[in-house]
Amino acid sequence: MPVPDFKMPFPRVPITFWLPIWGEQDEFGNSTPSYSDDNTFTVQGCYVPGDTENAIENGAPYRDEVLFTLYLPDTASVDLRSARCRIQAEDAWISNMTFLVRGVPSSYMRAATPGDMSTVVKLVEYVG
Repeated sequence: MPVPDFKMPFPRVPITFWLPIWGEQDEFGNSTPSYSDDNTFTVQGCYVPGDTENAIENGAPYRDEVLFTLYLPDTASVDLRSARCRIQAEDAWISNMTFLVRGVPSSYMRAATPGDMSTVVKLVEYVG
């Protein structure tokens, strides 16, 4: 039986990512990224609220709260780790905030994902 082509209930909006430019490493092997308007990537994607309540209930109230989860088309050609992003939403609060990609974006198997939104990206608030 073929898999039906389900549609996400959330509208697709433009999401702009500022990709990190990594500088030199310090004596401990850490480097701090910088961001430039010349190094951006824009894609149409969906966003949903993050699971902040679950993080507090599971005993980790001091870690970064995931504010939003993005669902994007397969973006394997672009590394989104540590990227900053802006969501161009109708909500002014969301549109005026800058977010940071937390962790490594992951992709579901293409055959197991209805539609074309197979990449999942977690966002936290960018403070910088």
